[in-house]
Amino acid sequence: MGIITAILNKDIAGFTPITWILLAMVFYIYFVISMLARILATSVGKAAKG
Repeated sequence: MGIITAILNKDIAGFTPITWILLAMVFYIYFVISMLARILATSVGKAAKG
């Protein structure tokens, strides 16, 4: 979304292109951390059982 708004030089919902890019990075980092936490919790759970 940030790249498209930067190419078109438009603001969508009052957000500038850099805001969209920063929001995308925050959500991407959140996604990666949540996946790592889920993997860690699963591996710890398996280690405790076995």
